[in-house]
Amino acid sequence: MFDSVKADAAQEKYCSDHHAPHFAPNRNLQYRCFRCKQDIYAEYGHPVAEHLKRGRVRLDYNKKIPGISVERAGQELICGCPFCCRSFDD
Repeated sequence: MFDSVKADAAQEKYCSDHHAPHFAPNRNLQYRCFRCKQDIYAEYGHPVAEHLKRGRVRLDYNKKIPGISVERAGQELICGCPFCCRSFDD
């Protein structure tokens, strides 16, 4: 299940239960990554970019990168963006 509010609550509970810092963007940032501006808890993010020669990029709309589900947010510490791989704990 994908729900930004519930996933953030699950991540807060995980961090509290495991005495871990909360690195993931919160509701004040609308759960968006600092770099790519995608909601990290969305079901799918931007299409996969295929890098071509000479710096050209083609977007593949048939391949989508999954976001972080409510279940996953409650089971592990979120330390980075699932879409652009930006680390939140730097």
